Amino acid sequence: MKTIEECKARSLDEYFSELVPKLRFQRTPVYRGQASINWSLLPGLLREDLARAEFGNWASLDAVQISKFKKRSAGLLACQPHSELEWRAQGAQQGLPTALSSWSENGMVALYFATELSDDESDGVVWRLLPGDSGMEISQDHEQVPGKPGIYFPRYRDEAMENQRVCFLTHALPEGGGTPMAFEDYYPSSREELQLCRIRIPHVEKESIRSSLATIGMDARSLFPDLRGLCTQIREEMYTHTNSYNWIVETL
Repeated sequence: MKTIEECKARSLDEYFSELVPKLRFQRTPVYRGQASINWSLLPGLLREDLARAEFGNWASLDAVQISKFKKRSAGLLACQPHSELEWRAQGAQQGLPTALSSWSENGMVALYFATELSDDESDGVVWRLLPGDSGMEISQDHEQVPGKPGIYFPRYRDEAMENQRVCFLTHALPEGGGTPMAFEDYYPSSREELQLCRIRIPHVEKESIRSSLATIGMDARSLFPDLRGLCTQIREEMYTHTNSYNWIVETL
């Protein structure tokens, strides 16, 4: 049985040491940042309260939501999806609950999301997933969402998706209205060749690391190239400052 690797990063330097280079063709490490280490690795759809919905199973809820998205997003998307998988990728990026969770090829993007302050002041986490071979990557010709976990690199991306180097992990829907299984619970007994690591980001270091990320251009405005990103950056700048200028004097 596989075990989840555990480590901690208190600074950018410590975090850099946990980044993994791309290994072999189609063996790309992907990362997901979450503001709380207490949150499970579940996609938006499987976080919904199925008991409150009028549908008794996950498949029906998924089908109805994606059907409504297709009808109501007409003319609003930069590109027209050509498969069920592409429709769900576009929906997930815009906040629609789907069976896809968002990841990134860029570990620094994941760190940005992991350093968001959570309501319960918990540590953040970056999940690092390393496929063992190319078999886990979903073909661009795949029409439907696979019935097992796989990594999908969307063919069509808007500017935000490109800046965030977005990719998606597909999650299998439970039978009927069954209880969802988080990916970290699925992983130990999974047959796929892959490695999963949990990188803890201490709560007390979040603001410092977020400031360091901003100095290298990893901020809301670069990740969300629209007014939302601009406004988020302006708000964060209220709390990102220093009262010491000794370092400037020392360099003169």
